[in-house]
Amino acid sequence: MTWSPETVSEALGYPLGRHYEHAPINEAAFDIRVQLPVSVTVDQLREVGQGEEDYPTDEPLFAIANRLSFNPQQFSSDVQQIAKGFRWTSTDGLHVLQASLDGFTFSRLRPYRDWAAFSAEAFRLWDRYKAIASPTTISRLALRYVNQIDVPSTLRLDLDAYLRTRLELSELLPQTLDGFFSTIQMALQDAGPRLNLIQTAVTPSPNEIGLVLDIDVFWEDALDASDAEIENVLRQRFGLLRDSKNAVFEACITAQTRELFK
Repeated sequence: MTWSPETVSEALGYPLGRHYEHAPINEAAFDIRVQLPVSVTVDQLREVGQGEEDYPTDEPLFAIANRLSFNPQQFSSDVQQIAKGFRWTSTDGLHVLQASLDGFTFSRLRPYRDWAAFSAEAFRLWDRYKAIASPTTISRLALRYVNQIDVPSTLRLDLDAYLRTRLELSELLPQTLDGFFSTIQMALQDAGPRLNLIQTAVTPSPNEIGLVLDIDVFWEDALDASDAEIENVLRQRFGLLRDSKNAVFEACITAQTRELFK
């Protein structure tokens, strides 16, 4: 059977994208990787946030470059910070905008409202970035949702009660865990979205364990940013990425976990 959000919805017996009153989303990120004309400078990218009253202050973004030198007598390493763009945080501290020489990122921090509000602001700011930076090629589209599911702390953590995608332990080992970290990479659909899935645990308080479900769904392709239909393509693909993210989330959690969000 070919995987799709629809097959997940059919298997679970309810439509995807349901609204949870206490959604566990710590951060949602909307990301577009691009190639810019060589003439575009870092200083030009400051214009992306200019005039945006809700994003009052810019901070520089840097890339790290490490230059290595070898000769028979000496080895040297020179680490440099290279300016690549700017970052703005909204006045309420809930939104983060990043404009750089290699792409655009918009994030919403907890509490997350809904896709309609999140995507509307993301596309509005993307249009501004595109007008200023004039990207030639779009190479990667991604949605990343970092969920933290807080559960009561016990002497040992029983993952089976909360997660359907988990580590399988040898039957010769104890079947309970103090902590864990796992990463999964896969293609969700041929010539379509791919998935990076990270699962781990944190300790938000002495009485709780936070199960982190970090879902990064992305689409790698070479799209002509000047194509007349590019905005329709982006909205269509981000819509599929959103459906895929919802399907992955629902496929990874149990009915007991869903009760925590009500």
